[in-house]
Amino acid sequence: MGRRLLVFAMAGIVGTSINVEAKPGVKWPGDPQFGITARLLEVPTLGGTARLRIVVPPTESLGRSARGVVRITVPAGMDVTKGKLAYSVTPSMGSPSRVGSVEDLSIRFSSQGEFAIHINLEIHEGLNRSEEIDLEMPFKVTSARISYSNGYPTRVECVRDGQRFRYAGRMLIPIDSKESVVAAEIHPPRVLQSRAGTCAGCGYSGETIVSFLAIIDPQGNITEARYVSQAGVPVDVGPSANDAIINAAREALDEWRFAAAEARGRAVAHWIEVEVPVISE
Repeated sequence: MGRRLLVFAMAGIVGTSINVEAKPGVKWPGDPQFGITARLLEVPTLGGTARLRIVVPPTESLGRSARGVVRITVPAGMDVTKGKLAYSVTPSMGSPSRVGSVEDLSIRFSSQGEFAIHINLEIHEGLNRSEEIDLEMPFKVTSARISYSNGYPTRVECVRDGQRFRYAGRMLIPIDSKESVVAAEIHPPRVLQSRAGTCAGCGYSGETIVSFLAIIDPQGNITEARYVSQAGVPVDVGPSANDAIINAAREALDEWRFAAAEARGRAVAHWIEVEVPVISE
C-alpha cells in the first residue's frame, strides 16, 4: 500500500498513533462506534526503552454488560520490560470509570531489522454481539535510527447473531470468516452491464432515477439491494405508483452485471451505490 514510514531522531517530535476511533453522530451502520488508539510516548532508539500507550475509549454504543480483551503481540527483536500483553477492558460509557482503559507497555528495541507490533481488541456484549479490531504498527530498526509508521487497522469486523460482518462505511458487509482487509483498501465494484426499467401505468410519463445501495459478492452477484431514494417523480404521484416505480427499478437491477470489488489482489464483497433509470409510460 506504500505506507510512509516516519523517521524520528533524538531531537525530533515524539509520538505516533494507531487510531480507529468512534465517530459520534455518524448514522451509517458500517461505521464502528467503538475504537482503540496506541502511541509511543518517547522517541525509540536501538537499545533504549519507549512506552507504548494503548487507550480504549468509552462508547455509548455498548451496554454495561460489554467486556473486552486487548491482546498485544510483540515480535522477537523487541523485549517487553513492563506491562501486560493481555488484559480486560470495560468500554461502556455506563461503566463505573466512564473513562475506558489506559495501559502502558514498556518496550526495549534490542535488535536491528523490520518488525511489527500487532494489537487486537475484541469486545463481547451478551451471546449475540461482538466487535473486533486488528491493528498493526511496523518498525524499521537500524543502529542510526528507528523508523515507524503511524499504524493502521488491518481488520474491523463485528458478529451479530452468528453472522460476521465487515465494517464498510455506509453498510455492514456479510462475510463468511475473518478477513485481513479494511474498507479504505478496497477498490469498489464496477458496473459491467446496465439497463433501464419500465413502468407502464404508473400514472405519468417521464424518467425517474431510483438509487440503491447494492452489496456485490466476490463472484459479482448482487446479494442485497437497499432502496435509498428516487428523483424525478411528480409530487402528485401516489404511494402505489411510487412502489411500482421502485419495483420496476429492482427488476431492472436484477439484470445488471458487476465486477467484484478488489483488495490485496483478490475479489471481496463490498457495496456500490447505483442509479437505475425507470421510464414511465
